[in-house]
Amino acid sequence: MKNGMYVVTVALFVGSGLWGCGDDDGATCVDSDGDGFQDSSCGGSDCNDQDDSVHPEAEEICGDGIDQDCSGADLACGCDDLDGDSYGDLSCGGSDCNDQDDSIHPEAEEICGDGIDQDCSGADLPCPNESACADLAAGAQVILNPGDDLQDANDIAPAGTTFLLNSGVYANGRISDPKDGNVFVGQDGATLDGGSSLTEAFDGSATDVTVCNLVLRNYADNGVHFNAGSGVRIESVEVYDTGSGSGETNGAIRFDNMSDLTVLHCYFERVSSGVLPTSCSGPITIEHNHGLNTGRNFVQLAHVSGGGIRVRYNSMDRDGTYVATGNDDVEDWISVYDVDGLPADPVEVSYNRARGHGPSSSGSFIMLGDGGGSHQEAVGNVGVTPGQVGIGLSGGHFIEVRDNLMFSESWPSSNIAFYSADYGSGGCGDHVIANNRANWINSANQQNDFWASGSCDYLETGNQFPDSSLDASIWDDWSY
Repeated sequence: MKNGMYVVTVALFVGSGLWGCGDDDGATCVDSDGDGFQDSSCGGSDCNDQDDSVHPEAEEICGDGIDQDCSGADLACGCDDLDGDSYGDLSCGGSDCNDQDDSIHPEAEEICGDGIDQDCSGADLPCPNESACADLAAGAQVILNPGDDLQDANDIAPAGTTFLLNSGVYANGRISDPKDGNVFVGQDGATLDGGSSLTEAFDGSATDVTVCNLVLRNYADNGVHFNAGSGVRIESVEVYDTGSGSGETNGAIRFDNMSDLTVLHCYFERVSSGVLPTSCSGPITIEHNHGLNTGRNFVQLAHVSGGGIRVRYNSMDRDGTYVATGNDDVEDWISVYDVDGLPADPVEVSYNRARGHGPSSSGSFIMLGDGGGSHQEAVGNVGVTPGQVGIGLSGGHFIEVRDNLMFSESWPSSNIAFYSADYGSGGCGDHVIANNRANWINSANQQNDFWASGSCDYLETGNQFPDSSLDASIWDDWSY
């Protein structure tokens, strides 16, 4: 009844069809398949009026590609979530593009340039300037060949020149004070060899300088040592048999008093240390680098400050007995000494892996808060018998250690997976150790996963100590 009157709907059956009222404009609608539901094209609710098994009250069959109940999509069949990330496999109607890896699902954080589609978007996310070397080599260049004087070429050409070094060995190759904006790109196999007497391949001041796709070997002190400037990018550079002393001040790549630095996709072997930024300011990016027997430190940040400081997705391994003659063996794979990040942009030491150790009775995989400092975090790192300690918080303020995996077999100096203490002079506090897992056996063959001295305010929560399922195979599960 409406306004005191009845509204009557009249339907006329003609043969097997149903004619009646459809849209509000009075258009008639047909039920061609006789299932009692009118075609959606004329205001009805039947999404396929040529098939009487398809209508809003039909039983939906999962995973057959047909929307029987006109809900708008086929029903996904129930899927086993094999990796436990709460997303079913694509093959059975789910949205997980790799159901064997719990770090891959539609809400995962995508990591650029690693060849992996973490967020199931259909492709890996390219990094900014990922193809820097190839792009630079494709432009206008000054062509250099083995035997050419690299220093003369740099001094004669104007600032902003791209130098393409053809394949071969550049004996005693060295470039000091590259001009602003200069780019040095090697063809595959282009090698600068210091003959164990030259101190560095690249040195001096550098601003907006790029070094790409070169091999540096046999330099007495450093492969690269820039001591002033900014905007330097070292990409796809290999450094071998280079560095002097303990490795605390010299190594494959050394920066002093600089800012805006990038070291990406490099490889180091038998060097006194890897990457050493000292008295520098952010942004500093050290990502996707690999090393074997890299001396005292793979990375040491010392007296560094600012935002955008990232040490991520690096892999470091200690194998066999050979390290460079006269160099120290590994102490801390990653050392963060007197470093201050920002409250909203902490120093990130994340998603790295390390395996193996030297003889040191004090070394670690990652040392945070050493010499004080603040606003630092270590997240998602993987250590396999990586030293006396897995991750140490040896002082400092506002330091977080989350979601790391640490495993160690017993060896003569093995100690502990995680600790919080104050071994410096600047005080400490606001340490957070959360959601980590460890299976760490010390030198006495005892489980030893966490210890706090009590001298620092700390929160220890959500950790799995011990997690006896962890073993050396976690090294192979790392996929960055």
